[in-house]
Amino acid sequence: MSQSKIADVKSKICAAVYATMARDAADGCAVLYWARGLPDYPPPLRLLDWEERQFMPSAFEDVDARLVSLAKERWATNGSIGLFVEDPRLAALAKQRGRNVRPIHEHLTQPAAWDQLWTVAAFYIREGSVGVTDVAREKFKSSAFAALTFSGGERPNDDPTVPAWLYGIVIGLDAASARIPPSAKLTAAKGQSQR
Repeated sequence: MSQSKIADVKSKICAAVYATMARDAADGCAVLYWARGLPDYPPPLRLLDWEERQFMPSAFEDVDARLVSLAKERWATNGSIGLFVEDPRLAALAKQRGRNVRPIHEHLTQPAAWDQLWTVAAFYIREGSVGVTDVAREKFKSSAFAALTFSGGERPNDDPTVPAWLYGIVIGLDAASARIPPSAKLTAAKGQSQR
């Protein structure tokens, strides 16, 4: 097998695929599809594809189907780990309907976390830990993808690609930031024990 063929195969193999979704103020949403790499096949995280769409209940079914397809196409050893959304109520509704949807931990979605999200994501991007497939790169040419030009500040309400991009990178590469902080775990546990 030629070196280029081996490189092509290695670029497709991954540990798992997942998606991140963020909504804008006008009921649109951005869905970004990610592949978490294997240790010997850099980069550790790749943006596989992305789309902007109207937010509709069918979005969960569509994203679920796309993730299953990407897991097969990318030989994901752990398959799809699901779609991550900002609103825990939406995640619960989708889960009740049999969809693989998880909430993004609330501490990441708060305005106070925005600078930290951007700083962490910028670090991984500059380090070369985030790759972009040709498919996703081609879409950059025909659609606005403000995440590539975002340089910090408040969350833009008119472009959901920015939060979906930042969430995807933090969830995929920074376990410390993506994890629920210990104080939040204690608060949640206290609330449950009082019921």
